[in-house]
Amino acid sequence: MSPIKPYTIENNGSFAQMAVIECRGLELVDFEPRTGFKAVGVKSGTKFEDIDLTEGDWAEYDEKGGVPVGISELQTEFRRP
Repeated sequence: MSPIKPYTIENNGSFAQMAVIECRGLELVDFEPRTGFKAVGVKSGTKFEDIDLTEGDWAEYDEKGGVPVGISELQTEFRRP
């Protein structure tokens, strides 16, 4: 099983498990998404690679789908098993 899971359109607007991280002796307190993220247009299948989230959001235009696309209002939550 991969420790990284995609965030899909079905999860839109809600928290979803994206990663399992083993931290022996450590406690996670923050997560800052940066670079290397990917996305796929839901209807067009257009691939967006190397998404940079260092500014907290990302916006682009899906030419094939004819719609603006973006990632915004990122939130993180840590849970113990």
